Amino acid sequence: MKYSTAVRRLGSVADGLSMIDGVDALEVTDAYVFGELLDGPESLDVVSVAFVVDLPVDEVPWRSRSVVLEALASLMRLDKVPVERVWRPAGWPVWNHAIVRAVRFWSRSDGTDADVLALLGEHRFDDLAYVGPPSRERYLEQLRIEKAAARRHLRQVLDRYHDRDWQRAHRSYAMYPEDHLWWAAEAFTDLDDAIRDELADRD
Repeated sequence: MKYSTAVRRLGSVADGLSMIDGVDALEVTDAYVFGELLDGPESLDVVSVAFVVDLPVDEVPWRSRSVVLEALASLMRLDKVPVERVWRPAGWPVWNHAIVRAVRFWSRSDGTDADVLALLGEHRFDDLAYVGPPSRERYLEQLRIEKAAARRHLRQVLDRYHDRDWQRAHRSYAMYPEDHLWWAAEAFTDLDDAIRDELADRD
């Protein structure tokens, strides 16, 4: 899609959040754009968005897709548009190894940030307020926290994978139990690799 179309898509996501705010029981507190769109390419395949949700961190480990959150995504019709979504718990920073810089374009308290959308549309990237790791030490600390949570999540998925009730509960919104197992394993190895890379860079 063209860059201008991608920015409009971001505005549609913000409109969708404002529409469901106060209706759905799950609170999305903030939404951030990250990834390729912030480089201003002429075209891109997807718009990457991180949704911050008011849930305990162990319910939103990296790359997990809980049925509750995917129900919200379906309500917003995110499964019908080229939007790459990741869920982040409010108890963690929005940034990590995959979200090295992000810009908030919607919040529960203030709604759509029209200024951010305008700056993106005008390619005024230097005027945006980016969020990212404050230091390499804090970055590594966060990766280790998330890796521990990913390990717990993977263990839970493995322990319950053959449970029929668990399988039934995790078969919806075009997702299957094997998808959840894949995402859990991928998240753990993803974070483990990121930590190894960071430590190697310091040697």
